[in-house]
Amino acid sequence: MIIGGSASQDLAAHVARELGEEVSYVETKKFPDGERYLRINGDIEDEVTVIQSTGYPQDENLMELLFIISTLKDLGAKKVRAVVPYMGYARQEKRFNPGESISAKTICNLIQAA
Repeated sequence: MIIGGSASQDLAAHVARELGEEVSYVETKKFPDGERYLRINGDIEDEVTVIQSTGYPQDENLMELLFIISTLKDLGAKKVRAVVPYMGYARQEKRFNPGESISAKTICNLIQAA
């Protein structure tokens, strides 16, 4: 099963068609205070591949990816793969100056933890 996040629905549909897999989409909306609502449509299989870019707007797309992964696990998926065609915050993969955040490492840790 392939889940297409809102930032990568077309790509998810193409990949699913090429692989002969079922594709499912997420329903998202924004509450008046800016928080996100997310609902995964369809029955969840044991193995799921999520396709979601974390490009602009990076924070929103990243949070959606984390919500999708966490929700899939809560709903019983035993193995979740994340395909991130564009990974926001990947530019800072090492510390160039003292005190800088290594954002790529943090993002990878968040995805893995979800």
